[in-house]
Parts: sequence; C-alpha cells; structure tokens
Amino acid sequence: MDRALAARGFNVLATLATDPKLNERMAAALAEPFAVRAIEHLRRMTRAEIVPTSDPRCVEALHDFEPFVPWEEPYLRHRQDCYERHNAPLVKNAQADMRRFLDNAPNKL
Repeated sequence: MDRALAARGFNVLATLATDPKLNERMAAALAEPFAVRAIEHLRRMTRAEIVPTSDPRCVEALHDFEPFVPWEEPYLRHRQDCYERHNAPLVKNAQADMRRFLDNAPNKL
C-alpha cells in the first residue's frame, strides 16, 4: 500500500469531516480496522483528530491509543481536553502526561 497516497486520502477525509453532517459517518467508518490492519496508525489518528472534544465520542476514539499514546503536544492537548470535558476515567493520566510533556519540552527561543 502506498502510505503517501493513504495519508493524502486521510487528509481529505479529515477535511470532509469538518462538516457536522459527515463527521459521525466518517468517524464510524474509521472505528473498525481495515483489512489486515493496513495503515492502522493513520486510521486511528485520523479518527481521534476528527471527533471534536465537544463530542463524547472523542473519549472512545482517543482511548484506542491507551496506554501508549502518541507523545505529541497537539494530540496530548486534544486528549486532555476531551477527557476533562467528559470526565473520562483516564482524565488524571491525560493531565499528568500533558504536564510531563510540557515539563520536558525544550525551551522556546
């Protein structure tokens, strides 16, 4: 499978998912693994990104990565916001991970 082509396809999907009418359908389509788990990381990341933190479905989408979450600031912020808004069971973990990430981030020039 051409990963670059798949990544572009997921970018288009994420753009389309900004339409509230399409968001639920797009997220549902990404809820299940593809055949032979092809492009699994891209599928899970796109699903986590397109479900807004205001939507309770974000908890399930983000929970797919637990306990080994992507160690990237945008993802960690999205996760913390979602878990706090919906009082998710792992909210304390998300808060601690965000603090740990920021405490160890390099100083900005």
